[in-house]
Amino acid sequence: MFEKLRLKREDLSSYEWTDLQWFNGSTIRPWGLINLPVTFEMKESEHTRKPVEVQFLEIPCESPYNCILGRPTLV
Repeated sequence: MFEKLRLKREDLSSYEWTDLQWFNGSTIRPWGLINLPVTFEMKESEHTRKPVEVQFLEIPCESPYNCILGRPTLV
């Protein structure tokens, strides 16, 4: 995903907290944080679109389907 968005490691902000723990007990060190624009559409409100900047935690992961992290932007 990181490469598909044409982002570079220099685009990341540093991550200063603890490592993350997988469900199997192993740990992983995130590469960093990045803010990206995400557009939300409110279908109940006459198809109003609202762009919001969302902070993502970038981690080395083979498949995005295997990476379940917090979802603070979902309602």
